[in-house]
Amino acid sequence: MSTFSGAFTRSCGATIHYSIRGRVRDPAVLLLAPGGMRSCIAAWEAQPYDPWRSLSRPNAGPFRVIAMDQRNGAGRSVGPMATGWDTYRDDQLALLDHLEIEQCMLVGSCIGPSFIFNLIKAQPSRFRAAVLLQPIGLAYHTTEAEEWPGLNHFASQHWFGSWAQAILANQLAERWELSDLYKALFAGRTFVFTATRTEVANMSTPLIVFAGVDSNHPTQTARDIVNLAPHAILVEGWRMMPGLAEVETRVHDFLKAHVAPTVSSPGQNPKHSTSEPNQIVDSATPEEGSKVRIVGLQQRRDLNGRLGVVVGPFSGGRLRVHLGNAEYVRLTPEHLVDEGWEL
Repeated sequence: MSTFSGAFTRSCGATIHYSIRGRVRDPAVLLLAPGGMRSCIAAWEAQPYDPWRSLSRPNAGPFRVIAMDQRNGAGRSVGPMATGWDTYRDDQLALLDHLEIEQCMLVGSCIGPSFIFNLIKAQPSRFRAAVLLQPIGLAYHTTEAEEWPGLNHFASQHWFGSWAQAILANQLAERWELSDLYKALFAGRTFVFTATRTEVANMSTPLIVFAGVDSNHPTQTARDIVNLAPHAILVEGWRMMPGLAEVETRVHDFLKAHVAPTVSSPGQNPKHSTSEPNQIVDSATPEEGSKVRIVGLQQRRDLNGRLGVVVGPFSGGRLRVHLGNAEYVRLTPEHLVDEGWEL
C-alpha cells in the first residue's frame, strides 16, 4: 500500500504533518497515536496492534487511513505550545477540514481515546464510531499485575514530565508554559481527562474499548467507559489473543459496521452544510497519491505538461492536485493523465 504524506499550516502558526493510505472513495478512519505527549505516527509500530499497518491492507475494509503527528510530539508537527486539550482537538479537526472529510471513524490508543472523547464532544455527528485501545485515565488499581496505592496521579506526571524535560532541553518552551499546560490537561480533571462520566454517559457514538493492563492505562478506566456509554463493547485480555488475529478481526468488523461517507459535498465545510449531493470519485479517476500529468488546458496552458500528485476531491467532480511547495490546482479528471505509479 502506497503512502501519501503532506502538511498544512494553520492560522495559529502550527504546521501539522499527516500521512494517508487508501483511496479517496473509501471510508475514512483517523488514527490518534499512542505515546502520551509524544503521540506520532511512528509510535504505532511498537504497539501490539498496529492499525496504521493493519487497516491499510486491501482486505481490511478497504479504508482510507489517515495518521497524524500531534503538535510538538515526537513527530514532525510543530507550533506554538498547546494551552490544553482543545489545542490538539482543533489541530485534529483542522486536518479533517483540510482533507475535506465530512464524516469519519476514529481509532486511538493510550492518549488517543482522550483525544477521541474531546472530538466527539465538539462535533458528535461527524464521528460515526470509535475504537479505544488501552485508554489512559485516573483510576484505582483493580486486576493489573502492577499494584499502586490510591489514584494513579503519578502516571501522567511521569510521561508528561519526561516529554517536558526534552522540550526544555531543546529550548522549545519556557518552564512556565509547560507547567501551565500540565495544569490545563490534568489539574482538577478525573476519569479520562477530557470528558466527565456524565458526558460519556450521554454519548451515543458506538465504541469498542480494548482495556489496558497497567498504571498508565488502567483496566478500570476501560470498564467504566463501557459501563457508562450506552453503545460500548468491552474487550479484555486482548493482548493474549494468538497473533492478535482476533483483535484485527474485531476492529475491522466493528468499523465496517459503521462505515461513513468520506467525501464532503461540493465546496462544503462540515460546519456549513449545503443541500448539494456528495461527489464520489469515479473508479476511472486517478486515486489519491497518484502521480499525474496535466494536459489539454486551454486557459491555463502554462500548466500543461506539469506533474503533480492527487491529494483529494473538490467540488464539481474536480480533484485537488499538489504541484509542489504550496501550489495546488483543481482540475477535472479529463485533464489528468495517470503516470501509472503512486508515491
